[in-house]
Amino acid sequence: MRSLYLLLLIVTFVACGSKPENADTNAPVVFAEKNDGEMNAAIQQARAGLDGFESTLNAPKPNQTKFGVKVGIPHSAGSEHVWLGSPIFEADSLVGVVEEVPMYAKTIKVGELIRVHRHGISDWMYLEDGKLRGGFTMRVAIDRLPPDQQAEQKKQLGIE
Repeated sequence: MRSLYLLLLIVTFVACGSKPENADTNAPVVFAEKNDGEMNAAIQQARAGLDGFESTLNAPKPNQTKFGVKVGIPHSAGSEHVWLGSPIFEADSLVGVVEEVPMYAKTIKVGELIRVHRHGISDWMYLEDGKLRGGFTMRVAIDRLPPDQQAEQKKQLGIE
């Protein structure tokens, strides 16, 4: 059986950094095959910039807010990628609060503090002066939306 990456496109990301009880349960869902070249390239781009993200997270400027990290959570049919808020790096792992309702990964729930290995990180993001930094998988997912939805999503997320 082919493994699917479940990528929750945000709008949910707007919830990162806010209280978990405000998690968006109606966020659009985007499915990507495990061999999706564009999505895998976005994940690699995020991982390549992870050290820089960690440095920014550890010493944010006042104009840098809403830090989040997307991680893959295994389930019976593959992995579901969900956003964690309030991320903290610890050696080879990351601790964060689940910010969205998982559809398939029933081992986690909104508001739960979880620890994942650093290699499980698939994306990261924050806002700087209201503009999205990172969010590489979100950008790919938004580009796959119908044209009438792309502009609104980009505006909401501060994508230039």
